[in-house]
Amino acid sequence: MKKAYYKKILLTLAIWLVTQSLANAQIQCNSQYFTTQADVNAFANTGCNIVDGSVIITGAGITDLSPLSSITRINGTLSISQCNALSSLQGLNNVSQVDAIYFNDNDNTNFKNLQGLNGLTTIKNSLFVWKNDYLESFAGLDNLRDTLQWIKIVENIRLTDLSALSHITTVTGDPNKADGGGFTVKKNKLSSLAGLDSLTYVGTFFSLQHEDHLTDITALGKLSQITGQFAIQFNDSLTTLDGLERVISIGDQATVSNNSQLTDCEALCPFVLAGGAVIIGSNGGGNCDANFGTYCNSILPVVLSSFTVTAAGQTTQLHWRTESEENARGFTIQRSTDGVHWIDLDFTPAQGGVNSAYEYEWTDYRPKAGVDYYRLKLLDRDDFYTYSMIRTVLFDVPETALTVRPNPARDAVFLSTAGPAHFRVFDDIGRLMWTGTDNKVDVSSWPKGWYIVIATAGGHRMHSRFLVY
Repeated sequence: MKKAYYKKILLTLAIWLVTQSLANAQIQCNSQYFTTQADVNAFANTGCNIVDGSVIITGAGITDLSPLSSITRINGTLSISQCNALSSLQGLNNVSQVDAIYFNDNDNTNFKNLQGLNGLTTIKNSLFVWKNDYLESFAGLDNLRDTLQWIKIVENIRLTDLSALSHITTVTGDPNKADGGGFTVKKNKLSSLAGLDSLTYVGTFFSLQHEDHLTDITALGKLSQITGQFAIQFNDSLTTLDGLERVISIGDQATVSNNSQLTDCEALCPFVLAGGAVIIGSNGGGNCDANFGTYCNSILPVVLSSFTVTAAGQTTQLHWRTESEENARGFTIQRSTDGVHWIDLDFTPAQGGVNSAYEYEWTDYRPKAGVDYYRLKLLDRDDFYTYSMIRTVLFDVPETALTVRPNPARDAVFLSTAGPAHFRVFDDIGRLMWTGTDNKVDVSSWPKGWYIVIATAGGHRMHSRFLVY
């Protein structure tokens, strides 16, 4: 009797375990193409949770996406276009991750926002939103976090609100794409860039053009680094560049032109005085003309002729030389571990004087392992300030916890750590080449030479080097 009883218990347990396993199983399917409502309805019978490919939704006959509610992840592009009869995006609310979103050419009065995508937290690559005539806001993307590779927001003639993008900090860009990735905002109805308040880094390029209603870009107040070109052009209501004061690193050049009301470009002076290249012209006058560099120098508290940073044992030696210090108050020495977030280390008073050379030295006795960035904040007695050029130095740390294979490499490298990590790859002069959590990095188009990879995991930093040949 006892044996039969225990067998019955074991059988019941086994059935329960199988049932739970089936309930938790993720069903995968290949790319899906929906051009009619019948196509959408038929998908409900598949039970598919993970689409290992793209989901293409297009066609005036599609009215209801609720049969797609089983989808939780799309390992490809979610494309929604020419859906002029679709009542809403409800049915996609369980999707948490996609590679890219293309939302375009939807002449639909129901699409005033992107409600229905509220479950989305991760877009691994691109967000393209263009030519949606009734779109007013990005509400529905409020849970989107941190990093994208490419954002293009173009020709949404009623779009006034980007506030749903307030958690985006980084747009990495993609130098391997034909037009480089990056961030493009063009021909919408934006009066401000509110919603981009967390943005600190844009890779490849940042283009802000033909925003005829734009008057305020102060939401870019945290933006400090753009690795390619920066273009502000044909924005006919913009009068000031206030908000760009922290942009001191642009990989290529800044172009500010054909903004008919723009008269105040002083916010870009820190970038120019740190050695950045700016093309300015055909604006509304003021200091936004070809003499902008001269204007910036006229308000410069200090003429800095050199600034060097070198490793000396387990310390960093900073040395700088000035040629003039009229009205100068002094120098704040700043350090960063990522080139974006800076801390103040010390303050050195200026010696004062006009047309006199002075030299300064300062030692950092506690540099951080890996790549350290240094700059000087030059202050005058009227509280105006500019920044020096950024210098970098590398301190070795144990490499055993981070491996890079193959090394040397020609096409791709694979990064390996003991657990999940965030990676950043720099060239030999400290420029960020790639960032992300994937362990594969395509280096096929990178220049030959040495690169530094830094892994951050659990509050710890590891680094290694590799050679591209």
